Amino acid sequence: MPGARQLGVTGHGKTCALIVVARRRRHDSYDSLRAIFGDWAFESAHRIGTAIDDESVAYIFERFEEQVEHTFDPNRGNMKHLLSALAVMAFATLTFTAAQAAAPPKPTAGFDVGSTHFDKYGAGEPALILIPGLTDSAVVWEGTIAEFAPKHTVYALTLAGFGGRTPSKAPLIDKAVAHVTALISQEHLDKPVIIGHSLGGFTVIRIAQEHPDVIRGAIAVDGLPIFPGMEKLPAAQRQAIGARMAAQMASSTPEQFQAISKAQIVPNLTQAKNVDAVAAAGAGADPAASGQYMQELLAADLRPGLQNVTVPLLELVPFDATLDPLNPQSPFKSAAEKLAYYQSLLAGAKTARLQLVENSRHFIMYDQPQAFYDAVSSFLRTLP
Repeated sequence: MPGARQLGVTGHGKTCALIVVARRRRHDSYDSLRAIFGDWAFESAHRIGTAIDDESVAYIFERFEEQVEHTFDPNRGNMKHLLSALAVMAFATLTFTAAQAAAPPKPTAGFDVGSTHFDKYGAGEPALILIPGLTDSAVVWEGTIAEFAPKHTVYALTLAGFGGRTPSKAPLIDKAVAHVTALISQEHLDKPVIIGHSLGGFTVIRIAQEHPDVIRGAIAVDGLPIFPGMEKLPAAQRQAIGARMAAQMASSTPEQFQAISKAQIVPNLTQAKNVDAVAAAGAGADPAASGQYMQELLAADLRPGLQNVTVPLLELVPFDATLDPLNPQSPFKSAAEKLAYYQSLLAGAKTARLQLVENSRHFIMYDQPQAFYDAVSSFLRTLP
């Protein structure tokens, strides 16, 4: 079984749903979970579980009660069975629908550039290119597409290995960058604006750094030039951590990987009603491909080349006062403290501007959609 510190890096998101239920129910296995996961990892997950809002807790209770009881069977108290039970719990989210979603926009065209798929919507300048985060397909941008396609040509991409698409060979982020720049040339786009979330945010920073001449501006949605916390480690250690994580992810079956990914969504959203929409975006992600993207992301550090970013760059920074102070890896006691940390990582990019989005977590476009749309619109108005 992995040590507590290793679990603390990768496991707190997987366990917090179990722990918050145990804590709220005062279940007898609460102490057993501590023994299984170790004090350090357990406390990290417990603190995040404490920050989950009451609606999300009620959602967990309502949908997962039978699975929770099965999970806490003392005869099944080991990592393998806990993660298997968590997978069952996560699959249960597929049956929950908080409200009938509006019909998603339909693309006017769909095509591949290399191993990357692009769906095209709307018409208008500047064109927008939307890059999703780890495991997500273009589906994650449905609300953004609906908002901006009436006035802009929008290209929403799905990376190889996500959305049920065939995985490609490494290096994967290199290919994503190459395919976006090839799209710009192929479609004869006049300096589009690129917008990326998480892994996609890292990718747009890299494109702005390496190809500033072909874009008008870039927006990173909680994506940074180096993975948060990795700036404290030497390159060799980042690479080793990435390799271990990639191996762990690749060892999962697609069903196990999808289930665990869905279980991790809850603490990344402020409202339980959005869990299904985000889960749908991650459906069909290949475990090995996801691990390879993660390995490359953890090893990368764009900071030395940030001076080459010459186009306007907007970094959208989420802050949730109920969660950020409790983050086990990077606790931020205030919004100002989190902004300062993000600014320190982007200090080399002289054209970068940071904007805080309060009452939001990692999926800003779901937690605070209007604030997100307003931020994008305001940024577009500032561009030549």
